[in-house]
Amino acid sequence: MIQNISIEEAKNLIETNKDNAGFAILDVRTKDEFDAGHIENAVNLDVMAPDFTDKLNTLDKNKTYLVHCQRGARSARAVEIMKPLGFENIYHMEQGFGDWESKGYPVK
Repeated sequence: MIQNISIEEAKNLIETNKDNAGFAILDVRTKDEFDAGHIENAVNLDVMAPDFTDKLNTLDKNKTYLVHCQRGARSARAVEIMKPLGFENIYHMEQGFGDWESKGYPVK
């Protein structure tokens, strides 16, 4: 299942899965962007890095992933890479981290 969701839906998904070991937040921005601010407990894998696919293959494909970037384009690309690798439960935060921040949602 791959589903595009809004910022509000992403926030609810994160809150609902706060203690769920089978849920992960995947931030596909650059390390510098991630270090400047990110969603708590997010894992950073830069979709533009040459080893992105290799790093994806080390992740548990049975988990549910919330994937996002700054505006939505890079995360859409990441989701397209994830599908053929066997990731089945993906939520794509369409608007991105920029909108997350502008809504005043928590940032680390």
